[in-house]
Amino acid sequence: MHTHLNLSHHVAASLYRQMFRLTMAAAIALGMAITIQAGQAIAHEYKAGGLKIDHPWTRTTPPGVKVGAGYLTIENTGATGDKLIGGTFETASKVELHTTEVTDGIARMRELTGGVEIAPGATLTFEPGGNHLMFMGLKGALKDGEKISGSLTFEKAGVVPVEFAVEPLKTKAGGAEMDHSKHGGGHDHSSHGAAKHGEASGGHHGH
Repeated sequence: MHTHLNLSHHVAASLYRQMFRLTMAAAIALGMAITIQAGQAIAHEYKAGGLKIDHPWTRTTPPGVKVGAGYLTIENTGATGDKLIGGTFETASKVELHTTEVTDGIARMRELTGGVEIAPGATLTFEPGGNHLMFMGLKGALKDGEKISGSLTFEKAGVVPVEFAVEPLKTKAGGAEMDHSKHGGGHDHSSHGAAKHGEASGGHHGH
């Protein structure tokens, strides 16, 4: 009887250790899967030859606003230069390349009709208060968490499909930012008009 009890205890302990190892293995596998998924969510990069396109993003927009702006970073790791000349945004009728220039407190938007050069070894940054993609004729509000399909067009690399992550208004800080809700109304953005910094109501939706 004593031997039988010892054997049963040994078997139970062995089964417990096996179950513990299986549970730990499952937990580790789950943790690795979550880590990989989180890494994929954070990693938002595209490549086209020597061009590395990092984290294309845009901001949420209020209902009724017909314009928005896109931001990203492009690094040229190749031996030859290229030029960003345009792009597309699934929910916009047109995309233009723009820059923001501030003089005496007045922000002036100018279309970069000739594109933007990216020399070998250079990094081109599109950010609030500087160069940006202008999304004209939005078909609806841009909502936090969405990913909008689009593309970037380069002189040499051609058309590169990307996705723009929609982020909250105050996710990133910009220098001279302007309210996009003003554009498409009284402010003629395409004709290089000027608007006072922050004059529109409803807060900053910034370039």
